[in-house]
Amino acid sequence: MEEVLEQLLREASHNRYAQLRQDCTEAKDTLESQTGLLRSPPHELRSLCLKPLQGALESRQSKLVNLAVSGFYKLLRDTQFHSDYEEDDETTWLPSQLLAAIQSLPSHSEDTQVELMKVLLNMSCVSSITVSGQLVTQLMGVCGRAHGRGGAALRSASQSAASQAIACLVRQLKEESEEQERFLMKTRSRHQEEQAAEEDDGEYIAPAFDEVVPIINFIADKLIEANKLVEDKKSLEIPVLFLLECTNTLLVWLSHPQNIPHVHKLSSTNSSGTVPAYCSTLLVGAFWQRLCPALVALLGSPVSQGLARASGRAEGQMGRGSGCLAHPGPLFNNQQARGIYSVACGLVVLMGSVGEMRPVLESLFHRMLLYPPPQCRHDALRAVCELLSNPVKLVQLAGPILYPDPRNPHQNDMSLFRLVMDSLAECGKCSDPGIQRVLVDCISGLLLSLEKLSLGSVLTRAHVEYINATYTRLQDGDYSGPLTYENKSKLPKYEVYESLKTPSELEALDNNSLQTNEEDEDEEGELQSGSESEIQDCDLDGEDGEKGKTRKPGVDRSDEDDGAESDASGDTEGPENEEDEDQLGDVVDEQQEHQEALRLSRLNESLQSTSNLRHVLDEEAERECENARHFTTTLCALLPSLLAIRSTIEVDQAILEFSSKYCEGVFTATTQERGPQVILNADGIYLTTYSALSVNLQLIRGGNYCDPDLPLSITQTWMV
Repeated sequence: MEEVLEQLLREASHNRYAQLRQDCTEAKDTLESQTGLLRSPPHELRSLCLKPLQGALESRQSKLVNLAVSGFYKLLRDTQFHSDYEEDDETTWLPSQLLAAIQSLPSHSEDTQVELMKVLLNMSCVSSITVSGQLVTQLMGVCGRAHGRGGAALRSASQSAASQAIACLVRQLKEESEEQERFLMKTRSRHQEEQAAEEDDGEYIAPAFDEVVPIINFIADKLIEANKLVEDKKSLEIPVLFLLECTNTLLVWLSHPQNIPHVHKLSSTNSSGTVPAYCSTLLVGAFWQRLCPALVALLGSPVSQGLARASGRAEGQMGRGSGCLAHPGPLFNNQQARGIYSVACGLVVLMGSVGEMRPVLESLFHRMLLYPPPQCRHDALRAVCELLSNPVKLVQLAGPILYPDPRNPHQNDMSLFRLVMDSLAECGKCSDPGIQRVLVDCISGLLLSLEKLSLGSVLTRAHVEYINATYTRLQDGDYSGPLTYENKSKLPKYEVYESLKTPSELEALDNNSLQTNEEDEDEEGELQSGSESEIQDCDLDGEDGEKGKTRKPGVDRSDEDDGAESDASGDTEGPENEEDEDQLGDVVDEQQEHQEALRLSRLNESLQSTSNLRHVLDEEAERECENARHFTTTLCALLPSLLAIRSTIEVDQAILEFSSKYCEGVFTATTQERGPQVILNADGIYLTTYSALSVNLQLIRGGNYCDPDLPLSITQTWMV
């Protein structure tokens, strides 16, 4: 550093550099006086040396600028400017002092800016560097603005500098978390076990990863700001792609196998995962309250997209929900789309086992996989293929929720996986060769991952303990009930099997059914309250049992033959007359009937809650159908008056009035019936009216009203 200061003194000979010469002389004298115990704190030495370097950089004279950049590198390599413990004031830390010294970065040429970005990159690689979430946020702001105004070289350098700073922070937080864990273990060892058991598990959670929250808030704010600027057609200060790459880097480092145990930690007294035990509740809150909604907004909504004519597209070419009326493509280029998809998959890998994250992840995956038309899902499926092809990531996607949300304990751990499979099923009907290729890759990767999971080699101890606690016996995990299917249209069609029976088989079944005991009849009567599929399953089981009974005479005859052959051998080798033979057959029948009764009893206990839930769901579905018929009838009564209107503005006004009056009428009717009052959203009725009229027009143009035998281009699931 002394050599650089001497060169600056020689180059700053002009009178206008008098202040620079004075700063160089002061810094040089201070460095030469550092001997023995008479040493200044590192932050004071850095401040003295960075002052002349900053002056040389701001002079914008080529030789002085080059010497300043060289001085920055010298300062980073010299250990006398490093300190193991920084002051409480973050402004005295090395990153903060260096950022203040290069604040004139935008006024320099692109080559100089690239060199300064390399300085920041090297700073993050220093082993003794100390950073914080706020400092990394400041550095990301500097790098992001440089990324937005520079060329390819500057964009690459600024992205690398920001990513390295994030990685440095995560490594530092991991070390802090390990230190806090060791300290807590020592503290607990000094207390008695009773006192340790009375302590709140929340006190065991290390707050080290709270430092990441400012970074997430910064990224979310900039993404929301970018979304508004894009809608207003204004230029962005920090590009969206830069923010997405930083987010992806943060998620990758947090989800590293060495860091996940410190982000998510099961306590020794909480193996079942009933209490959330992740290190930072603020971190989880920042993810689902700030980052995920910003990503969903960035993916676009039906309101912000321009409407397009949808009558010319078939069902397989359209997305779900109100997005079917919108432009089929995303609101951003493919590079940004891939960034969002990568971030979404990274969130699943990191936070897939946290129940509090599941609802917002489902919204994000719905917008990502089901909202666009199948022909626009290529990049999204590529990102999902990485999840399905990795067994560890697949467990985070479809595995058990280790940390349930206390506010929503009844969560479905297969909901995310169902969204993925629904999207793959829809893409299977797409004729695009690219979509078909990536679809095959997804299924192949899923099968390979399931094969590895079947060996149990990639499951963590937490997952194994949770699964064993949920299914205490092996047979408990075998049953697949009606809740496996979302609606009745997807239930297995057992009626086809029943129609294949011959009259003789049906007569035999009727005769054998009269021989069942009262205990079996009672338990079968209890199962009648179940769903349609459960009754059919029981009928099939009963059929197998009855076929087994029809084969009993053959078994008896073989026993009789064996008994005849062994007459000469003694009295202990089986029955020797028909009475003993009948008694043995009755004992066998009673044992089989007892085993069947036990099986049905266990089945009834396991299905009692699901049967009641399915009954409630069926009632709600019937009520929804009745409400839909009432709405359709009311809308048909409105059509003659709409057809007489010639102005589109008047038509829109008439639909608005219809929506308002319909909601008011439903509320009045439910009030008079003295039942639960129903309050509808007029905006929802307004959009539903437009959707229904649009579908009606599509059916008219397709000729479905003229020829009812034509296949429908839409389904109920798509319309809902």
